[in-house]
Amino acid sequence: MKHLKKLACMLLVAAMLFGILPLGVFAETQITQIDVTVEQFPVAWKAPKNLPAPSVGADSGYRITNFEWYDVTYDTGSPMGNMDLFEKDHDYVLYIYLEPLAGYAFAGSPSVAVNGSASLVASCEIGSSGGFFRTRPVTATDPNAPTAITEVNITGFRTPYVGQ
Repeated sequence: MKHLKKLACMLLVAAMLFGILPLGVFAETQITQIDVTVEQFPVAWKAPKNLPAPSVGADSGYRITNFEWYDVTYDTGSPMGNMDLFEKDHDYVLYIYLEPLAGYAFAGSPSVAVNGSASLVASCEIGSSGGFFRTRPVTATDPNAPTAITEVNITGFRTPYVGQ
């Protein structure tokens, strides 16, 4: 009986310790800031598959699970396919889907930035286990458009004067 009481006490202490331990030791690291790098925005006559994929830092605590470009000029409600081409002067938004890595969770309202700028983010729906955000519309540029010459600076000439 004496050993049974001792064993019951030890089990009770162990249960209390394991009940408290996960709160401090196994707590997930909260991600309060999300920053995604988008190396290139839409360029006319290129397909989405030909643009570099958005990326995050190696030690960010989260990863990109998917991303999709949408043509908001046509507003079809469907993401662009890999064979579709960006069209000149059309507006596009990028949806980026994220999930935290093991041991991490997104905080209640993390701040979200693209290339370090929150102004490029239009909306965000991210819970503790993941979600997505959408960029503001960006217009596809034409890589073959001529560049306007706005100034010419010629040097090495002397202005002639009378008698020369």
